[in-house]
Amino acid sequence: MNEPINTGGVIKRLPTKQQNKILIFIKNFIDQNGYSPTYREIKSALNYSSVSIVAKHIDNLIQRGQLVKRSKTARSLELTNSVLEFHIRSNQLNIKDEKWLIEKINDIFYQIEEKKIIDNQDLNDMKVSIDFLRLLKLDQPIINFTGRYHNIVKKVNHY
Repeated sequence: MNEPINTGGVIKRLPTKQQNKILIFIKNFIDQNGYSPTYREIKSALNYSSVSIVAKHIDNLIQRGQLVKRSKTARSLELTNSVLEFHIRSNQLNIKDEKWLIEKINDIFYQIEEKKIIDNQDLNDMKVSIDFLRLLKLDQPIINFTGRYHNIVKKVNHY
């Protein structure tokens, strides 16, 4: 679940599910209010049983370089650039799940490419698959599948 990812030659670990929930909450809170939440607000919003659990997660995120605490006062949490580079989102895939998804989409494309007659539903299925990859910001597979999609469209338009 906490698979390493490559960000420009530097391997970093994705946040755990709980850490990701906290990061998403902090980002959304700052976007809506212009300042960071207190530990108690995080505790209440995410239904933690104690502030100390929140503090432990925050300390781990600070150690990992995904959060910075400006001072020892309330509302001093800031997201770091490394977190923003990950495009924090709740639908972040780990490497294993990403590989599985790409294999499934590849199977869909392969089945359509092998058909003698390709209809609009087939083209729509391909397009939806590519759009799904866009939502997950999986750039390389988007490029690969978009090229295959355009080759099929050319073939269909040729007939």
